[in-house]
Amino acid sequence: MFAMRISHKWAVALSGILWLAIGFLLLVRGLNILSSMEEVGNRPLVLVCTGLFLGFLKGRFVLSKTANKAVDRITSMHEPLPITAVFPLKYFLLIGIMMGVGILAKFLPDQARIVICVAVGSGLINGASQYLRFLVTKKVTSKS
Repeated sequence: MFAMRISHKWAVALSGILWLAIGFLLLVRGLNILSSMEEVGNRPLVLVCTGLFLGFLKGRFVLSKTANKAVDRITSMHEPLPITAVFPLKYFLLIGIMMGVGILAKFLPDQARIVICVAVGSGLINGASQYLRFLVTKKVTSKS
């Protein structure tokens, strides 16, 4: 059976782009919830800033370490990598848990949903920057 194979650079780039895209979508979702609220008062800036601050902390201190471990794991494998090695089962379980949290968040008040979406989105964007930083600083080399 044919399996798609990619280089270290493509694997790291694909991971970073995936985090960036999901983070951007969540950030936009949070802002869309904010714009659809009928009565917001003077709290929108506080909600968004809280989400951005929490996302920054999560991205800087948790997701950047996760990204570093993923890049180390990817670069320790022999090229070309099967695409299934880039995204192991553990990765999909993590995505499933995050999706579950997102589904459960529908039952929360709009203000909480805004903070959660903005925080997770900005955290993923911050974590994605770690993947992309490896590519720009040429810490990931391709042997193919």
